[in-house]
Amino acid sequence: MGNLISKYQKEIDNFLEKSIENSFSFSESPVKDIFLESGKIFKENEWKVCGEIIFDRQSVKLSDIIGQTNVKDLLYVGIESCKDSNRTLDHVLLFGPPGNGKSMIANAIANELSAEIIQFFGTELKDKSTFEDLIDCLKTFSKQKKVIFVDEIHNIPVKSGELLYQAMQDFVIDDTRIDKFTLIGATTNPGKLQRPFRDRFTYNIKLDQYSIDDIKEIVLRKFPKFSPDLAAFVASRSKLIPRIAIHFSTIIESAAIYDNSTPSVSHGFFVMNLLKVDSLGLNENDRNVLKLLYRSSGHTLGKNTIIASLDIDESDYNFMIEPILLRMGLLSIIPKGRTLTSSGKSLAKSYSTK
Repeated sequence: MGNLISKYQKEIDNFLEKSIENSFSFSESPVKDIFLESGKIFKENEWKVCGEIIFDRQSVKLSDIIGQTNVKDLLYVGIESCKDSNRTLDHVLLFGPPGNGKSMIANAIANELSAEIIQFFGTELKDKSTFEDLIDCLKTFSKQKKVIFVDEIHNIPVKSGELLYQAMQDFVIDDTRIDKFTLIGATTNPGKLQRPFRDRFTYNIKLDQYSIDDIKEIVLRKFPKFSPDLAAFVASRSKLIPRIAIHFSTIIESAAIYDNSTPSVSHGFFVMNLLKVDSLGLNENDRNVLKLLYRSSGHTLGKNTIIASLDIDESDYNFMIEPILLRMGLLSIIPKGRTLTSSGKSLAKSYSTK
């Protein structure tokens, strides 16, 4: 056992027993030394150590992507028919929670089409000059097939969207004919898209939920030094979201580098202890939501009340907290607000008595 794990064996044993609460604060822990030692940078409460890249995006194909079988089959049909008839693939809208691989799938589509891919972010397109860059890309002639990928496409201003969906339908901008192109949009919130804009997408694709086995395979492919047991450990605490699994695995790998040893489940326990992630994959914000609802003594609470009471980022609550608690059967939404299920009450009670 390496020095790092030996030094904190007591804390690891404590974590194994208590599963949830850790005995020292993250900011006071040696985790920052771990990242300095292994050449990585970590900011407290920010996931900045690793992107969601599992393969080189310049070469990734749909067959390389783990899981999402129905999504891949649907796209294969459209892509192969376009190749056979020398047509342009119809526009694609990908939606689902953050970290589920929308960007990766967009790059895979472009590679399957042997197309040039140009990426923009919806927030960037609020800037007039950036939107003009997108229009210039559409107007520029290219011998290669063209894919325009807009991440967070729900953030595009309404007027810009109107211009875009005219180009999507007629391949005309300002009375000027442009090359045919495929627009791929990715969003966590498809309901925010203007209806006429969304209707221009032939393929409206909701990403499938990943399984434990999918996440385990993703981890093993990205981190070949991990044992199957360690990959399963990470998967069980990942909320079944690939990006979270990759982030956890990167930190565990960093701890092993710092420890000058092979990544092990002990390193996994050590890191989860530091990050305050319990055996269900719930973090401090998740647990605080459950405890707040438990303390309400059966009264429902509105979403805005929960967010304000706990000082949680609204986007985090909407996309990373509430959907997970709902999926796990711990939270229920009724007309009057949010309340705990019987399972949620039992779990929240266990948190509140510690």
